[in-house]
Amino acid sequence: IGTRLVAELGDRKIVRDVFPPNGFMGQGSVEVILGLGEAQKIDRLSLRWPTQITQVVSDLKAEETYELIEGEVLKKGK
Repeated sequence: IGTRLVAELGDRKIVRDVFPPNGFMGQGSVEVILGLGEAQKIDRLSLRWPTQITQVVSDLKAEETYELIEGEVLKKGK
């Protein structure tokens, strides 16, 4: 929570901040879904964690799920 994602796809950038909705009876998901349009991959994804650590991953394929954890190597999801 509080992480900023910047996805670079060629000359396009998509920016998302992770702040899931919270309410009286629960909390929303921290999952982030990016609409890439016609792009087949994310060239570079920068994550700035709340601790101010920046993590960068490259060449993420479209139509895939990835689990990103601060300080850990990228894991492909289910």
